[in-house]
Amino acid sequence: NFTYLTRMPTSKPRERWADEACFEVNRERMHVPLRAYESRAAVLGRRLCDELPAGPWLLALTPARWSFSLASKPADAPSVSGPGGFEAAGWGDLQVPCSWEVAGVGSKPVYLNERYPFKLDPPRVPTDERNEVGSYQVSFTLPARWIGRRSYLVLDGLGSAATVWIDGAEVGYSQDSRLPAEFEVTKLVSAEGMSASEHILSVQVVRYSDGSYLEDQDQWWLSGIQRHCFLYSKPARLAIRDFAVSTTVPPSGATADFSLDVALAGSIVDAAATDTAAAAKAFSESGLAVRASLHGPFRLGRQQDLEAPLPACSEAWAATLAPPTLAEDVD
Repeated sequence: NFTYLTRMPTSKPRERWADEACFEVNRERMHVPLRAYESRAAVLGRRLCDELPAGPWLLALTPARWSFSLASKPADAPSVSGPGGFEAAGWGDLQVPCSWEVAGVGSKPVYLNERYPFKLDPPRVPTDERNEVGSYQVSFTLPARWIGRRSYLVLDGLGSAATVWIDGAEVGYSQDSRLPAEFEVTKLVSAEGMSASEHILSVQVVRYSDGSYLEDQDQWWLSGIQRHCFLYSKPARLAIRDFAVSTTVPPSGATADFSLDVALAGSIVDAAATDTAAAAKAFSESGLAVRASLHGPFRLGRQQDLEAPLPACSEAWAATLAPPTLAEDVD
């Protein structure tokens, strides 16, 4: 006679929004705000108050009315089914961006200044009617000229955690109500060989997540897509993905060191990770070039002290590249 012993799981896996070890899936690293412009004139002509600059490399998804459905608790939330995303027949719509409480849907807005809106039991959050789930859906069509370039989806503010799909395929997951959620979606919408067609964007937002424990403060608790959503396009071979500026001023204040660090992304950068020589060759043959490097010295001081002409600044071209008219700018 044989006796077989099996160990039964003590609990099922936690949902991502209740798992303190998971706060993002496939989300891009945080970086400075990035846009994509057609020309230098378009960049210089932009006003600081412009939220989303118009142009051929940016597709705004908001402000607009999206299909919307609110479930009273996570167990009642709909599931994505196939390339069409949610079965949204019979849904209403909601203005985006806008918290659903402000729109008068579901629970009323909650204001608290010293306690949580749910029982303290980190990382657990309610799974009952206090934790509503909003499901959103909208369609979009990319311009044909985006095909073959890198495409990024940005949702500038989601409260408190969200999962994103395009055409039924999961794009990623994000927590943090005060930071943007950005995902590269090239393979889903603009890869080489694809055609410009309509796509379905589906987003599901959970009102409370384990991240809510860190976000609690003297505030209104509001949920949903709270800031603008858009797609933008970058060149596939080489593009700026981040930059940082720092300045060091000595105690005398007579001089200063200015440093600009730029992070690049693209097929040339990807190739450099495995074969530097091949990447250099690809860069040389791409029609891209380093325009110029500007070197000091520069001086800081009072206006009357700066009337004398500054020393001439040198322009240093890349050793192996002439300064041609660029076939494609690094934007």
